[in-house]
Amino acid sequence: IKYHPLISDNNCYKFNFYKGIIVKTGYGGKIAQPTKGNVFPERIPVRDFQILVSGWDEEDGPVVSAVVLVKHFYNPWNIHSKTPRNWLVFSGQNFNFSNSFYKKLYTLIIRNVYIKNLKPSLPVYYQQEKPKITAVIKNRAKATIEIKAWLEIYNQNGEKIYSAWRKKRITKTDSLLFTPLIKFLPSIYTVKLLLYDYRGELIDIARDLFLYAPDELIKDKGKMVLSVNSNRIVINGKPQFIWGTNYYESRKGELNWLEPDLYRINEDFQLMRKLGLKMVRIHYHHPKWFRDYLRKIGSPFLKFFPEKSYLPEEKDLRILDAIIYLACLNDLIICLDLFTLVPEEMGSPSGWLGMTARIGDKEKIKHQLEFVKLIATRYRNISGITWDLWNEPRLEEDKIPILRNWAQEIIDEFRKYGDKHLITVGGNDSIYLQDIVDYISIHSDRINVRFQSSPGTITIPVILQEFWLPYSLSDEVQQAGALREVLNDIKKTRYQGFLPWQWTRQSRLWDLSQPEEWDDNLGLFVREDGSLKPVFFIFKEFKPNL
Repeated sequence: IKYHPLISDNNCYKFNFYKGIIVKTGYGGKIAQPTKGNVFPERIPVRDFQILVSGWDEEDGPVVSAVVLVKHFYNPWNIHSKTPRNWLVFSGQNFNFSNSFYKKLYTLIIRNVYIKNLKPSLPVYYQQEKPKITAVIKNRAKATIEIKAWLEIYNQNGEKIYSAWRKKRITKTDSLLFTPLIKFLPSIYTVKLLLYDYRGELIDIARDLFLYAPDELIKDKGKMVLSVNSNRIVINGKPQFIWGTNYYESRKGELNWLEPDLYRINEDFQLMRKLGLKMVRIHYHHPKWFRDYLRKIGSPFLKFFPEKSYLPEEKDLRILDAIIYLACLNDLIICLDLFTLVPEEMGSPSGWLGMTARIGDKEKIKHQLEFVKLIATRYRNISGITWDLWNEPRLEEDKIPILRNWAQEIIDEFRKYGDKHLITVGGNDSIYLQDIVDYISIHSDRINVRFQSSPGTITIPVILQEFWLPYSLSDEVQQAGALREVLNDIKKTRYQGFLPWQWTRQSRLWDLSQPEEWDDNLGLFVREDGSLKPVFFIFKEFKPNL
């Protein structure tokens, strides 16, 4: 049993866990249904939650949440009539908590002041740049409240290298700015803010992360060079099977491309490394796509998203920098899907399945080539990257020649600027592009995939880039059993990689539509609270023997 730093109870010696907690991040309001795909940026998170008590496997990590504190921190809807501002979720029975434990719970439930946000000014700083950290404190009470805030910064080795106090009277919402005047060496830095009330009682904690000079960090780490040799996928000159996963972070999802939670992303990447995964596949969300998509569906949440250029600005690219470097520092090859969630200048923002404007419209392709130049010149010397040009085109057969011409033009542009990373197209259409792409990427819920039109002999590597195994939380043991059979069968195939869709359930979703429910049930390795699902242990058991 482990306790959040906000609370402790040395007298609690036993309780029985239930299977786990489903914590959603919002409800209410009319949600527009997507015409294609299942992307929902209008689902702005309206809750955050802290796991106060959890049960842990000593070797691997949390397996269940027992007591969860849920707090509202951002609320586009008026739902005060439906729910309290804070509430607790218990998952278990036969608790034996002390009186002091329940007193602390009561203090947390009635608190009026909390941390709304903790953010470095940039996710990545390069040499000579000065980190700045801003904390936003919210007061829901009518009266002004005095608080104390204690900021700590830790380096990659867990050593505290900076701390500072701030004392302030908060009326409604106020910001605290910290400008550490110390020398930062190349490292990953964790930022922690502890919030105290006027009595000195700890009432909230927030964490985030930033990188300083990560280009210097990876020089000492060695390279993850992905290549193809004699029809085999090779890492650092050695043929390897590519174990991996598709990925969205469970609480913020696609919103991480606007305001990343690098602390949680790094936690997920560390767990992937511990599990022995070699690749993480992520859909890149172009910054302008958010507003273009919301405008197209007539969403009332458009006002929450900033205006953007069709090309990412430097601050947007720093987010991409951070995610690429964190993958690299956790020994993960990152596969980035580039032209699926695009602004209107590059394609249709409303979806991707069967949409051909992005591959046939010369003006849109011109803007895509501008983006290729931008990222090819920025990342051509960073190893451990593979580009996925488009997720699941699913085109009619007569459109395949258009796809071929487009893919060749994009690939030529990468090579023109010295980018030699391996390139694929996500989905079964890639089998018709094997003379253009570096490897074929199959998406299916079956191991043995048959194609209506035979493309002839396959001469390049094939990976199962998306494998779907949907089960609800109540059936997660059956999901683990199904995966066991899949892992037994995959040894008999010619696949050189296996990436299920996807890493986690999505706590931010409301399950108000069929594609949402389906996507939510596809989370394999961890639940939305971060606890490990049975599949995690099946995969850990099987991987060394495969």
